[in-house]
Amino acid sequence: MKSVDLTNGPITRSLLTIAAPLVAGNILQALVEVADLFFVGRISPAAIGGVGLSISVIFVLMTLIIGLAGGGRLRLSLAIMEKGIIRMLVGC
Repeated sequence: MKSVDLTNGPITRSLLTIAAPLVAGNILQALVEVADLFFVGRISPAAIGGVGLSISVIFVLMTLIIGLAGGGRLRLSLAIMEKGIIRMLVGC
């Protein structure tokens, strides 16, 4: 796999490189939700309302979990760097 250096060059390109997989994942999730609504729409209007409400709840939960996971990784990496665990493992 090709490594990408995000510290050099224009910031716009770096941001797009990081954001592209997230945007693609959100688009695919939205397509799944549209398909759910299409099939549930054949049952009843109340079913559409239930699925529509659950889609919003799932989206909020996914956003919250992804944000907390990113913050947790950051805190963990800072704690590892403070204690010098990496230097001990690498032998520097």
